[in-house]
Amino acid sequence: MSKPKWARRHGKWGPVKPGFWRIWHANKDSLQKNGYSVRKNENGQWEVRYIPPEKSGWPPVKPSPTFVPEGMKASICLKCGHVKLIKVDDEHKACTLCGGKMDSG
Repeated sequence: MSKPKWARRHGKWGPVKPGFWRIWHANKDSLQKNGYSVRKNENGQWEVRYIPPEKSGWPPVKPSPTFVPEGMKASICLKCGHVKLIKVDDEHKACTLCGGKMDSG
């Protein structure tokens, strides 16, 4: 849910658009978890808003680069950012720190 379709961005309340309730009732838990909320305003009309959920972000940047000697390659975890050096012919394995997928860097 990268772009809100049913509501304005940044927490501003707006009117409910046609077709919204069908989607809301079918996916209420998922929509709420991903930043959508509804309310009745002081005039008794329904409004909807979208507040982007907080992201965990990228892992902190390492202050110094990793030197990869000849005959080796870097295996980088896409989840936690851990870098491991392996032989060029070896296959990438799961990260030893978090278990995430490792990929060549």
